[in-house]
Amino acid sequence: MFVNGVPLHESGMKDHPLNPMRDSNLMRVLGAQTRESVGLLSLENVDAGNARHWIVDAICDEDLRRVARLARDQVFLTGGSAIARFWCEELRGAAGSAAVRLARPAVAGQTVMLAGSCSVATRGQIAAWAGRGGKTLHVDMTHGVATELERAVGYCAEHAPAPVLIASGASESAVRAGAAQDFEALFGEIARRVTVVGVRGLIVAGGETSGAVIEALGVQAIEIGEEVSAGVPVVYSKGAMELSMVLKSGNFGGADFFHDALRKLDRKDTE
Repeated sequence: MFVNGVPLHESGMKDHPLNPMRDSNLMRVLGAQTRESVGLLSLENVDAGNARHWIVDAICDEDLRRVARLARDQVFLTGGSAIARFWCEELRGAAGSAAVRLARPAVAGQTVMLAGSCSVATRGQIAAWAGRGGKTLHVDMTHGVATELERAVGYCAEHAPAPVLIASGASESAVRAGAAQDFEALFGEIARRVTVVGVRGLIVAGGETSGAVIEALGVQAIEIGEEVSAGVPVVYSKGAMELSMVLKSGNFGGADFFHDALRKLDRKDTE
């Protein structure tokens, strides 16, 4: 696996606080987790052979379509979010590729952004947001979860209805060893507290952070809307609380991701 042309174990993900990426060979990574054989299906080879599990090369959308065709009859498929679109299209046929227009109102009131990722990409996105004058609060876990929770919720209220960013990963020093679980708990509780007082727009940067937020809010299902950037759509919660959200892994999105996501949430219709 590569990140912008750099082997995964040499990228910023090598020092991920929860899941450090120390090996770029995904066959070895998966092979250590199963007794079954793990094979590589290269771009040049479409013969699935006899391996029990397959990791498939993909670089562009056409490669993903090829993978989706191969996986049409598979029971279980996992990977980057980009593959889901093509797999659904393959399963549903031509109707699956047609755009469905959803009548969705723009987010009313304040949008709160939570950046728990300490990836290189997210740190750049935080800097870009703050550099353009965006309201930004950097939480410091040395003060304790309870203290930072009240500080963050108070900051959101103080600057409402303007969008605000609560960030943990602005610098390497902001994330100390063993603090990842504390940050997840903090961001999940911030999301719960701000939605109780009426916030209906959330933008979350970080895979583990997104999971913590979804769990804290009790979201069981989502409806997928328009794409903000590759692999990152606007989503809408299904259930009692209607939320418009953008959830992303740390390395996804361009430098202006937070501005881009806000623009999508402000639109009245998505595709």
